[in-house]
Amino acid sequence: MIERSIKRQSLRALMVDDELGSPTAEGRAVRTLQQELKGRSIDVVEAMSAEDGLSVIVSDSAIHAILVDWTLGQDHDHTSALNLIKFVRARNNKIPIFLMSERSQASSIPVSVMEMTNEFTGLWPRSTATWGCCCLPSRPPS
Repeated sequence: MIERSIKRQSLRALMVDDELGSPTAEGRAVRTLQQELKGRSIDVVEAMSAEDGLSVIVSDSAIHAILVDWTLGQDHDHTSALNLIKFVRARNNKIPIFLMSERSQASSIPVSVMEMTNEFTGLWPRSTATWGCCCLPSRPPS
C-alpha cells in the first residue's frame, strides 16, 4: 500500500564566495552566515568561484536564493560577480539575489547592479549572524 506523507520542501541557497574556506575575516564572516542559514533549516550550496556558481545555477533548479560576493577572487573590476548576476537575471527575474561585500564598498556599487539584486549585506567586520535570514522567503516559491 502506498502511504502519503507530507514533507516540507526545504529552502536551498547558493552562496558564491571565494573566501568560504579562507581563514580571513571575510571567510569567517561568510562561514558564520552560512551556519546561521543552516541553523534556520536552509540548505546552503557552496560555490568558490563565479564559474562554479554558474554550473550550480544551470544544473540545480531547486535553488531559492543566491548570495554573491561582490569581490570574487582577484577581480577588481567585479566582472565575475556582475556577469553571474546578469546570467541569473536573464534566466530568472524573480529569484532573490543578495549581494555581499564590505560595508565600505556599498557606495561604490553601481545603481544598475543594485537594481538587479534584492538586498545588499555588508558582512564584515561585525554582526554577520544578525543579518539573519529575514530577507529570505519563509517558504519556497510555488
